Order: sequence, then C-alpha cells, then structure tokens
Amino acid sequence: MIQEDSKSHKKTSQQNSNYPQIFYSSHVQNIQADRSPILPRIASVARSKPTVNTPVCVCACVCVFVCVSSIIVNKMDRNQDGFISEEELKDWIKSVQKKHISDSVEHQWKDFDLNGDGVISWDEYKNVTYGSYLEDPQTDTEYNYDQMMLRDERRFRVADTNGDLMADKQEFSAFLHPEDHQHMKDIVVQETMEDIDKNGDGFIDLKEYIGDMYTSDGEGEEPEWVATERQQFSEFRDKNNDGKMDKEETLDWILPSDYDHAEAEAKHLMHEADANQDGKLTKKEILNKYDTFVGSQVTNFGEALLRHDEF
Repeated sequence: MIQEDSKSHKKTSQQNSNYPQIFYSSHVQNIQADRSPILPRIASVARSKPTVNTPVCVCACVCVFVCVSSIIVNKMDRNQDGFISEEELKDWIKSVQKKHISDSVEHQWKDFDLNGDGVISWDEYKNVTYGSYLEDPQTDTEYNYDQMMLRDERRFRVADTNGDLMADKQEFSAFLHPEDHQHMKDIVVQETMEDIDKNGDGFIDLKEYIGDMYTSDGEGEEPEWVATERQQFSEFRDKNNDGKMDKEETLDWILPSDYDHAEAEAKHLMHEADANQDGKLTKKEILNKYDTFVGSQVTNFGEALLRHDEF
C-alpha cells in the first residue's frame, strides 16, 4: 500500500487574512474532513422518501438535530449555569483538537504496529506505506516515492526522541501531528519551505507565496483576497522587507508563538453567535447559528452531531 502525500498545510488566510495558515500533517486527514452541514443531509434523507412521508421525516430529523445539539451544548457548559462563556468555548475546542489527535493515532496504530509489540519501527511504517513500491519500484508515476520516503524518514527520526527508530504513541503522535510538538517546529518549517520554495533558493518570495494559494487561469480579475494576501506578505510576513521569507519568518507565519488558534476560533464563534452581545452564549443563540458551529474548522460540532461520540 502506498499512502500518497498531500499538501501539508491548509489555507485559512483567504477566509480571514488575520489568521495564520494552520499546518496539518500530510499523513492524516484534515480536521475538516467530512464536515458537511447536518441539514443538507436531512434534506437528502427527505428526498429519498415518498412525498407523503417527507414532512414527517424532516420533522423527525430536525428534532434529533435539536436534541443532540442540546446535549453537546450542555457538555460545553462546564459550570452548568446555562451559558457558554468564551473560556468554556475555548476549552471545548482544545478538547476536540486533543481528541482528534488521539483518535488519529489510535486509528492508525493498528495498521502500522504489525508485530503488536507496542511500538512502530521505521521499517514497519515504511513497509506498510510504501510496500508495493518497494516490491516493484515504479518510475512512470507523477510521485517521487524515493523522495517521499526520505522526507518521511527524516520526520520520523526527529519525532523519535530517543533515537532507536522505534516510535511509541507519543513519538508517533509527533510524527503524525508535528505542528503540536515543540521539538518538531523546525521540521514543520523545513517541509513547508520545501513545498513552496519552487526555485530552491531557501526562501519564499511573494510569487511563491501567492502561487501556493492561487493560480490564475488567465481569465478575469484576481479575487480580492489575493490582493489582501499580497499586502499581508509585504506588511507582516516579510518582516525585514527583503522581498522574501526566511526560516524564522516562515515559522512566525505558520506557527506564530503569540497565536492561540482555539482562542481565536472561540472569539470568532462568540462574535458570530452572541446576538445580545453580553459576552456569553445561550443554547438558543448557538442553535440559531448552527451553521456557523457545524462549519467551524475546529469545534467538531458537525461530526459530533453525526457520531454522537462527544458525550
């Protein structure tokens, strides 16, 4: 089986130019995966039923949605005062992020720990991921599997803190989710620069920066967010004004030390849902903005509604 590498960082700046881009591991699914809003799914269910039953089906699904949503909101409300504070919202987001990482490690662990000894060796990971290529190397492919293996091994060695080429669950978590581990920051920056630095000069210039997010089709005008990103690059990314980003500037872009993603998302959701601007959310305010919460990148609200496993 060959697990093909995908982009290791996702763009958030076109949605909000003040948010840095958030790095996600190339070896796991994006946290946004399968985060479809619940009501379109309800509508799909309704359409699959005979017309005479459609109102009953929709009503039943909406009732389930409200009930499950209420349970999730109750879980957010730690002090059970009937309101969700910004701090409670931030704590919920952090717990969801932690659970996402833990679930990712557990889900993949059994696939790679082939001998069941409680650790994953580099050879085990390599053989599972690139086994078919190792048995029959392919040259007529768009993927450079030799380069991908070298890149994976480099990251594996950095995650392997004791240097025995055996990853326990903490080390494997660092390998899969390097953005969440302090000792992995350099490899995150290195991989990001390798992806974006097309001319190989060791820097990310404006053309490369924009080109990683947007490619013009030669027709029509650039979207407004592209112009905003050009300005962001000049005013905030390129701190020494030399027309390019070095490693330190790239680190500050993708993993800024003064940026708390959970806090930023909590503030965003509070701003969107707090109808009376009292600094806290009622259950009604959250349900009124269900689409904002279901569509959030980090609350896992939509997936929790579908799986019911957050409670």
